[in-house]
Amino acid sequence: GMESDGAWDCFRFLELQDELVCKIIMLLEPKVVARCCALSQRIRSLACRDDVWEPLCHERSYKQRSASRTRGFRPWMEIYIAHLCGECLKPGGVVLNPDLDCSTQAVLCFACFNEVAKRN
Repeated sequence: GMESDGAWDCFRFLELQDELVCKIIMLLEPKVVARCCALSQRIRSLACRDDVWEPLCHERSYKQRSASRTRGFRPWMEIYIAHLCGECLKPGGVVLNPDLDCSTQAVLCFACFNEVAKRN
């Protein structure tokens, strides 16, 4: 078979239309999306769009807090990131201090929570 040149593949990816790039980004693991953001300013802006992150949040039942007059809705990417484990960056399952605002909550996945519990 023909060998692929990674740089050429990247260049062809960058030539795709925005909507197609967004659909591809939505299929990637969030860690890979973060790496893709280093490719170009265009990819970074596409990767931050709410229509990329909102379905991921809904899949995992991550919700927006209600918006207020002074604070609108947060970008869905921020909502997703706020739910990642603080230790390993996998989706978290244990929210420490759940009554606080999302930005001050500590989130751990079950594996990291169990490790911390063993230490204490």
